[in-house]
Amino acid sequence: MQEGRPIWKTVPVRLALTLVLVAVLLGAEFNADVERGRQIAAGLPAEEEPFLEPRDTRKMRDTGNQKPGAVNSGGS
Repeated sequence: MQEGRPIWKTVPVRLALTLVLVAVLLGAEFNADVERGRQIAAGLPAEEEPFLEPRDTRKMRDTGNQKPGAVNSGGS
């Protein structure tokens, strides 16, 4: 039987992957904050949530009382 890799060889790889994942997540969070600051500086009210327009609205129902871009999570 083959035992596989020793634990001391796999720990650095897992640690490196974890550090890369944390760096990517922190970078995305920082980018979102910078972009939000740019939108506020451009005149978008700070209270308004920055939603993108949906790509496909064929399965969305218009109830008339929702904010633009909100998805109806109701039944069929």
